[in-house]
Amino acid sequence: RLGAAPPAAAAAAPDTSAAAPDAAAAPPPLCTVVLSLAFEPGTKARRDKLYTALNDASRAKVEAIDRLRKAAVASNRARAAAAGGEGAPGAAEGRVVQRPPGKPAAVRPGFLNGTAKKEPEKSRMWGFYERFLGPKSLLRRSWPLAKNYVLFGGFVGMMHFKGGSLALPPPM
Repeated sequence: RLGAAPPAAAAAAPDTSAAAPDAAAAPPPLCTVVLSLAFEPGTKARRDKLYTALNDASRAKVEAIDRLRKAAVASNRARAAAAGGEGAPGAAEGRVVQRPPGKPAAVRPGFLNGTAKKEPEKSRMWGFYERFLGPKSLLRRSWPLAKNYVLFGGFVGMMHFKGGSLALPPPM
């Protein structure tokens, strides 16, 4: 507190606060300070929390896939029992039946192993364009770096050769 005497001096001095209330009153506060603290965890703590959430989500995903697999096995068993007889081979072992026997495959085997289509040969003009003017050419890749140097050289050349036209008129 402002204006307060030290504790040892307060015990030795007589109490004058009753005689003069204005002199001993504490001065009004000049300003009020409000402090608020906020804690933000570090990157390691945040990473650990995210890894924990990822592990929980992965565990829930695995459990959901397992439940779906069991439901599919039960559904296939029920379908085989409803069809009568033994059912599809592999259904008794709990495997999921891919397609009923006797039904043709939806995709012919080896359809991805077909021959790749050859691209037509490019003309000489197209090769020239790709080499010198295309998006991967040296000119296009180096232009952002060389632009300022080209502008500087152009202005220096213009001032050297056409400096007379840039000069101020002679004084009158």
